[in-house]
Amino acid sequence: MLYHLDTCSIFRSILIVDGWSELGAPEVLFKDTPVTCTTLPDPRPDVIAAYGERAANWGFRVCAFLSPDMLNLEHLALRFGDTEIVRSPGTLFVGQENHRFDTMTQRMLTESKPGDRVLEIGSRARSGNTYRFLVHPDVEYVGIDIAEGPNVDVVGDAHHLSRHVTGQFDTIFSISVFEHLLMPWMVALEMNKVLKVGGTAYIQSHPCFPLHDEPWDFWRFSKDAWEGLFNAHTGFEIIEKGQSMRCRIAPETSAMPNVQPGFDNGRSYLLSACLVRKTGPAKVRWEAEAKDVYDLAYGH
Repeated sequence: MLYHLDTCSIFRSILIVDGWSELGAPEVLFKDTPVTCTTLPDPRPDVIAAYGERAANWGFRVCAFLSPDMLNLEHLALRFGDTEIVRSPGTLFVGQENHRFDTMTQRMLTESKPGDRVLEIGSRARSGNTYRFLVHPDVEYVGIDIAEGPNVDVVGDAHHLSRHVTGQFDTIFSISVFEHLLMPWMVALEMNKVLKVGGTAYIQSHPCFPLHDEPWDFWRFSKDAWEGLFNAHTGFEIIEKGQSMRCRIAPETSAMPNVQPGFDNGRSYLLSACLVRKTGPAKVRWEAEAKDVYDLAYGH
């Protein structure tokens, strides 16, 4: 059977499936019992171009509301036609992009070793979350943050990272912080100063996300933005990059001027990340004092 799933995700108990199949739209099954769905045709010019007019009715969108007892992904499946069943063996409903993204994230854990020095930028449990588990439990861990709080070893501004930490690190990582850095290129240069040659860094942020912690919310990063920060000029090479958690952006009103038809069908992502390696010292410099550019006094 020819088929492809573009989206297969659950958000707030709503299952969304879109893609194409030579057998048309699938049924959604829970424990092999059909779930009530809304199904819409979705003509796919790319598929028609590839397979001809016979593919005119192959595109579909399926939506189903799942009761709380249906949220176990292992029991969900898609049935195409009478017999073709695609089950969820772990990653189907996460999606291939999400799976590759998670695999990249796990490389930090598998590659970190006992005795390594690891620095986390933005380590404070701001939302109750800490990410110490992403590296080996027996590393020498240092957490730096702009403010005191749980899981913070050093209080300091990442724009001047080398002033606040000493020695060289094997790994640096940062989760959902780079969007809050006024000059992330300056932080990339500071990371180069404290990272060993051959050392790795993992940076995760957002291509799309609601504004938060304003006014300290400055940037959004697609997976292709990371080359602007981590490149031969700043002393890095990118090992891997990716995006995860597809989303759609819907204007609050469709009557807004200059909003293109179908705008809310365009996809974005909630997460973006890169895994990079230090190749040598940076070839460029940025000497501005962050506090002279913007008042970064951070508090809530």
